[in-house]
Amino acid sequence: GSLDALGLTGVAVGIGSRGGVSANDPDLEVYDAPYAQQGPCGCIHKSGVQLMVKALKSARPKSVQLLVVASLSDPAALLREHEILFQHKVKEVVIMGGVMTPTEHSDFLEPDT
Repeated sequence: GSLDALGLTGVAVGIGSRGGVSANDPDLEVYDAPYAQQGPCGCIHKSGVQLMVKALKSARPKSVQLLVVASLSDPAALLREHEILFQHKVKEVVIMGGVMTPTEHSDFLEPDT
């Protein structure tokens, strides 16, 4: 994958949820490609939420900056299921969101899911 190409083979990657996208959506990115399979480093984790929990448990208090570049579903699950851990370890959350394609019927941008 991309991290391997950059020489970052030891960086942990957690597979996230679908974020509200239907499993039948032809644009859904899947992790069945050979490059996305478990490598010798054990860096690909089946649950992105569990990987975040592991990272938070090992972090110093109020030291984590959580950057969200995709769906908010997994960070929301993390907060719901591990609220105390989240409060103690997370310093800030940065959300890099997208928007729906504008329509001719609206002057406002709508956040995507």
